[in-house]
Amino acid sequence: MPHLLEIPLELRDEIFYWVICPLVEPPESPLSEQAHRQRLPHGEYLSRGIYNEWDFLRRGIWHRAPTNPALSLLQVNKQIHDEVSHFLRRIPTDYNVDIMYVKESGLWPTWSIPKLPETQYIDSVRATFRIFNPTEDLGKQFRYKVSHSRLICHSPTFHRSFYGLLTNFLKRGPGLLDRTHPEDDDSIAPRYIVKKIFIDIVAPTDGSPHSSILIDDNLYPRRASARMLRTLYGDHDDVDTPPEERLASHLAKQLEMLLFSRFWCFEFMHLMIIYEQVAEEFVITVNGEEFKRVNMEESFRKLKEQFFPPGSGPGTCAAWGNWAEVRRRRMREGLELDNQRPAGVERLYE
Repeated sequence: MPHLLEIPLELRDEIFYWVICPLVEPPESPLSEQAHRQRLPHGEYLSRGIYNEWDFLRRGIWHRAPTNPALSLLQVNKQIHDEVSHFLRRIPTDYNVDIMYVKESGLWPTWSIPKLPETQYIDSVRATFRIFNPTEDLGKQFRYKVSHSRLICHSPTFHRSFYGLLTNFLKRGPGLLDRTHPEDDDSIAPRYIVKKIFIDIVAPTDGSPHSSILIDDNLYPRRASARMLRTLYGDHDDVDTPPEERLASHLAKQLEMLLFSRFWCFEFMHLMIIYEQVAEEFVITVNGEEFKRVNMEESFRKLKEQFFPPGSGPGTCAAWGNWAEVRRRRMREGLELDNQRPAGVERLYE
């Protein structure tokens, strides 16, 4: 067998690609992943705002530490290290994450990270959502961490878990590995800018009927809240619609509501972050077919017209709107950004 250095450089690049760039094999089920999952640790990944008082974002996200696929190659020798480093600089910053959505447990992300970003700009993130019903042998620590109460300010729901995962990605980067963002300073915007976010929701394969996309099927017939949830979340239990399409509809509606939110506490933090950090668009697909496309420039223009029209008087919200408009213009040009938000913005969601 020839030594790696005896192979032509073009073939070595092919080897580097097949070692570094393929997607991580997604877990078969939550049951097979229990030993590898933990809640995001307090003070390590999350800022200590009002959310941590009720344990919001940690309750709905089950983290798994990602691996570095290039590590073994980087340790071969100096020449291979230099070639692999050069290869990594050439590949785009496109990231993939498989997300098992386990009803009433939360989101279980598995990242594929060929390299870490070298700048604050990320080309794209592609998230694949797979729906699972919790099985009886799922550990107690994973159960009933996401609920759907009418008490909006006290309920870590599916869409808030999604916002939490997105927020932490924009602060910490892929795999939530970057620790450089100030933990407790909400006057500073997140570090990472992502141009496009693709979300594909695929048909479940766990054999569950998924009578509801929000409630454990084993409890659904006995849940008095099931009918009430139709008022809050529409067709969550419309069995005539495939569950993946129901979840796409639910996520699209919640995202649209968020982008024009008038809640000046919980939702406003996520609204700010999405407009501050997502440059171009969200694309939601169902089994690969486009379901909803959200153009961020068009949405921000509508937000400005509705809440901060020309001639608006001075105020913290208007100051943020003007600051975000300048920021988004610099984002489109790929320029270095000032992450210091206008004074007083952090108090809007205290």
